[in-house]
Amino acid sequence: MSSRARALQRTDEQRHLVREALTMALYVSITLLAAETATNSPSDPRAEEIIWATTVGLALAHWCAFILASRLVGPIHDAVPLGRQLMAELVGAAAIGVVATIVVVALPRDVQWEVARYTIAACVGLVAYGQLRLLGASRPRALRLAIVALALAEGVATVKRILGH
Repeated sequence: MSSRARALQRTDEQRHLVREALTMALYVSITLLAAETATNSPSDPRAEEIIWATTVGLALAHWCAFILASRLVGPIHDAVPLGRQLMAELVGAAAIGVVATIVVVALPRDVQWEVARYTIAACVGLVAYGQLRLLGASRPRALRLAIVALALAEGVATVKRILGH
């Protein structure tokens, strides 16, 4: 069975969980892009602290907002249990945090932020490209849309940084 056929065979619940994980991974990526540019000091030894404070902080903020919104709206029929949604989001957030941490731990301090920034940007492009290919987009179309996703992510990160992160 082709990867496209497998992607189309996913249940609504599986698609929803994948969407939640990808959304959180992209959200953390955009925020880390802004944070890394704002703190792009080669002498700053707090790289891992900044990565994980940002990653965990965003995940917790999202979790809190999600729980509050669920309670304020009241019970609604949702095919995906709340706990599974939150777990998918945590996995998406943690994946980006792990990638960024590996880069900063593996590289000398004078280049770690710059390489981490490019690596996280590449994650945005790769996530978009991979998902589009799974959904049946041709390679050229997936590449074009991944470039657009990357440009949008960089644009949002730039605005976020300009506004004071």
